[in-house]
Amino acid sequence: MHRGTRIALVAGGCATAVAAVGGVVALVAPDSTSSAAPSSSSEAAWRLVQPANRAGKEVLSLASTPGGGMWSAAYDSSTYKMTVSRLTAKGWTPVSVPASLTGTLPEGVSATSASNVWVAGQKTDKSSGYHRALVWNGTTWKSHDLGAGYWPGGVVTTGPKSTWVFSATADYARFWNGSSFKNQKIGVWPRAIGGTKSTDLWAVGHLKGVPSVAHWNGTSWKRTPVPAIPNLDTNGEAASTFNSVVPVSSSNVWAAGTIYTKVGGKTVTKALLGHWNGTAWKVAVGAAGTYYSDMASDGAGGIWISQGTTMRHRSKSGTWTKAALTVPAGVSRTYVSAMVNQAGSRTVWAAGGMLTGNKMQSAYWH
Repeated sequence: MHRGTRIALVAGGCATAVAAVGGVVALVAPDSTSSAAPSSSSEAAWRLVQPANRAGKEVLSLASTPGGGMWSAAYDSSTYKMTVSRLTAKGWTPVSVPASLTGTLPEGVSATSASNVWVAGQKTDKSSGYHRALVWNGTTWKSHDLGAGYWPGGVVTTGPKSTWVFSATADYARFWNGSSFKNQKIGVWPRAIGGTKSTDLWAVGHLKGVPSVAHWNGTSWKRTPVPAIPNLDTNGEAASTFNSVVPVSSSNVWAAGTIYTKVGGKTVTKALLGHWNGTAWKVAVGAAGTYYSDMASDGAGGIWISQGTTMRHRSKSGTWTKAALTVPAGVSRTYVSAMVNQAGSRTVWAAGGMLTGNKMQSAYWH
């Protein structure tokens, strides 16, 4: 294929023709008749789970360990307190965090085991020090000061001696080598980092308002070209960016986000989908008014993408379908803040919050 080839991308409830820069069959989505209710066996119903301690909280981050363990971090904006929970046979169960550390807005949680769990966030209390990264060793929590001026946006750990704390407001990350933090230049302002191993990571985000990606080979980060997207509005307050990344394998990486572009003299959002095939990135753009928030592996070679309360699925074979989150009557607004595949299974979790009147409640779906 060549520049200008037309493909279809699920957007706005139906398949929308979009320009594929460079063209790529892997991004093709179904026509409107096949984008109704989920039909494949990999698509479980998005059932709502409400934990007992849900009042006032919004779940901001989710993580799964290689063994299938699940961790979450929630925040109560009325008390400025964080809650960390893990999934047990009794459901989502709080993990005790010292009162001196609960004043943290958890921007990310990542774990490789029950004894290597990291939470990175902004300090919201009046304790000394700057924003921090917390680590749970299975018994106790330890806090690491991230230094002046560094606002954490997320965290990824691949082991006790390999943890990345990244920021959407900086083109470098703070790397933990097991004994101290070092700055590592990335070359993009990352919104997410993910990978299949410590020597094969992808950072996705933007550079000067243009969606961008970089790759870590175990030694250094290197920007990888992304096809140019026409008519980007790079002068607005919001940046066109990839928000999430799912590396299925070293030659099958997906990125999703939202761009801002000019249509008829007005700035509108459009959903953005990218794919790495082991050689090059290809991108597709949706219709005006669409957007993509978060993304997760489906555990079977495919992906789920969130768009409000609509969850879009692409199977390993390339079939697109969609499903809706269960939302009770009376809920005025629903937030999906995080998604993750429960490792070793086809279960995918989404989490966030539901607003009823002026009361927030945390929520999990799977």
